[in-house]
Amino acid sequence: MTTPQPLTPNPYAPPQAGYGAYPAGPPGYHAPPPRVEGNQVTIAKTYALPPCCVKCGATGTLRTRSQRFAWFSPWTYLLLLAGLLPMIIVQMVLTKRAHLLLPVCTPCSSRWTTARVLRSMAILVPVVVGLALAFVGVANDWTTVVVVGFLLVFPGILVVIPVDLVLVRRWTLRAVFIDDRVVTLKGVAPPVLDVLARG
Repeated sequence: MTTPQPLTPNPYAPPQAGYGAYPAGPPGYHAPPPRVEGNQVTIAKTYALPPCCVKCGATGTLRTRSQRFAWFSPWTYLLLLAGLLPMIIVQMVLTKRAHLLLPVCTPCSSRWTTARVLRSMAILVPVVVGLALAFVGVANDWTTVVVVGFLLVFPGILVVIPVDLVLVRRWTLRAVFIDDRVVTLKGVAPPVLDVLARG
């Protein structure tokens, strides 16, 4: 009877990290444990989430979703009083980013992608169509068409607000805080929050 030999690791397999594992970070870096507060969880940017869908808590077939998050402090919106350009510049400078690998089931991943596409369309369609109508109106001296074009750009672009509230926030995760080490997420499934709270 031959002694079974240990399996040789597949060098092409994706990296595997169990619940609570911390990939190697900078020397001397100690990632903090997850901190659950209500419906939000703060995790280290290097934290490996438990093997359940972050949106619905399912533990069946999961896929890893590579997701980038960006966040800037809400006080920067006050700079709109000084003008749109100063506000945008300050927000770009102060924006913090995080790249997370999230376990998500296929239906939730599809809804996530759909929500992002609809949000992009809610921004782009009013801008593109509105500016096109405005240019056509100016070129042909059609005042009404120019007005309609500008109304499509703004307030037409505000359609992104209900899309964000009704779909994006329900089907995705949001970063409500990011710094150099941690990210605070909102929208994580309650079963996942329970697991993280228990540690």
